[in-house]
Amino acid sequence: MTTLTAQQIACVYAWLAQLFSRELDDEQLTQIASAQMAEWFSLLKSEPPLTAAVNELENRIATLTVRDDARLELAADFCGLFLMTDKQAALPYASAYKQDEQEIKRLLVEAGMETSGNFNEPADHLAIYLELLSHLHFFAGRGDRSCAKNRQFAAKKH
Repeated sequence: MTTLTAQQIACVYAWLAQLFSRELDDEQLTQIASAQMAEWFSLLKSEPPLTAAVNELENRIATLTVRDDARLELAADFCGLFLMTDKQAALPYASAYKQDEQEIKRLLVEAGMETSGNFNEPADHLAIYLELLSHLHFFAGRGDRSCAKNRQFAAKKH
């Protein structure tokens, strides 16, 4: 059982969606090493299943902060992980692993969401699934699903 609130879980999903949507820019790289994120990581470490992973993440971030080429290194890692061919990378699209891309489109419609024109990836991109999970947790925590239809995925910077 988690002690995190539905809104906190929603924030985790939204943050992961942002990380998987594209390479980090300078602002995001600065933010990930900020005191505010350190506080957030402390909260996440209070969850025993997350402690080891968050500790490792903090160690990796500390290593990055001393590198002059941190952004370039992260961009190369992102490219190697997600932008190569399906034989060389872990493609972030559900349709690369199963046939039905329509499932996520149906789920987005049911949640009152839509993809943004600023995010030039198919609807079955991992970041979209994570954003949907964020959306659902946020509104589950509010206990008000009727307002879910008013929130559009386009409000995010994806």
